[in-house]
Amino acid sequence: DVAQLLVDDATIAVWNSQSLPKDQLSVQNGILVTEASPHGENTDPLLVRFPLLIDPQGQALMWLKNKEAKNFPYTGTTTLGHRNLAKITKHCVEQGKTLLVEGVVDEVIPLFDPILQKKLKKKSRNRNKWVVKIDGEEKDYSLDFKLFLLTKVANPLFSPELSAQTTVIDFSVTREGLEDQLLSFVIQNEQPQLEVKRKQLIDDMNKATIALGVLDKTLLDKLANSKGNLLDNVELIRLLRKTKTKAKEVNEQITASKQTQKTISEKRELYRPVATRGSVVYFTLVDTTSFNPMYQ
Repeated sequence: DVAQLLVDDATIAVWNSQSLPKDQLSVQNGILVTEASPHGENTDPLLVRFPLLIDPQGQALMWLKNKEAKNFPYTGTTTLGHRNLAKITKHCVEQGKTLLVEGVVDEVIPLFDPILQKKLKKKSRNRNKWVVKIDGEEKDYSLDFKLFLLTKVANPLFSPELSAQTTVIDFSVTREGLEDQLLSFVIQNEQPQLEVKRKQLIDDMNKATIALGVLDKTLLDKLANSKGNLLDNVELIRLLRKTKTKAKEVNEQITASKQTQKTISEKRELYRPVATRGSVVYFTLVDTTSFNPMYQ
C-alpha cells in the first residue's frame, strides 16, 4: 500500500478525528492535500502548487475547518466574492495564515495570479525571505502561508493554466464512502447506543495510536540528539523505559479495542443492505444527468 509509505497510522488517526472519512480514497486525498501545501522555513515557495479541491459534498471543507482551525485569520474561511478578499489575502500572505476560499466555479480572480503563478522575488540572497505584489501592493511572503481553493461543482471545467498552477484533488464522495456514512445514519436511528459506543471506541483508538506515534518520535529525537555513551545517559534510559511501558499499555489497549470493534462491526453489518441500497439510489440519480441535463 503506497499510502502506508507516505503517512503513518498516527497521522491518519489525527485526520480521522478531524472528520476526514476513513475510506482509502479520502486518506489518499489527505496525503495529496498535505503534500501540496508544505510550509515552514525550509520550504521552497516556487515549488509549491496549492490544492484546488473539488468538494460537492463538503467533506474536504469540514476536514480542513477542523485541521486548520488554529491557523485561520480572524475572519475564518472566506469566499471568492467576499468584498474584503484582497485585504484578507494580504493579511494571510504576510502573517503566514491559512486562506481557505470557497465558491470557485471554473476560474479564480486575477487577485491570486501572483501567488499561483509564483511571481515572487527574493528579499535577501542569503536568507529564505520573499516578497509578492498583490493587488498592486508589495507584501512579505510568509513561508507558513497556505492556500486552499474549493469548488462545489461536481464536474468543473478548469482552464489548462489553472490546472497546471494548482494541485487538483477530487473529494467527491465514493460509493464505498457514502455507504459507510449512510450506515452510520441508519445505526443512529435504529441502534443509537451502538453508534455512540462505536464512535467512542474509534476516538479512543485514534488517541492511543497518536500517543504511540508521539512516544516513538520523542524517543527517536532523543536518540538522534544524544551525545556521548548512550548507557551513561540516565535521562535517555528513563525515557526508554517509560516509552517501552507506555507502548505496551497502548498496544494492549489497541488490541482490546480492535476485538470490541469487531463485535460492534458484526452487529452493524446487519444494516449494511439498507446503506448499500441508499448509495446505489444516490449514484443512479447522479448518473441521470449524463443522458438528460433536466436532472441536474
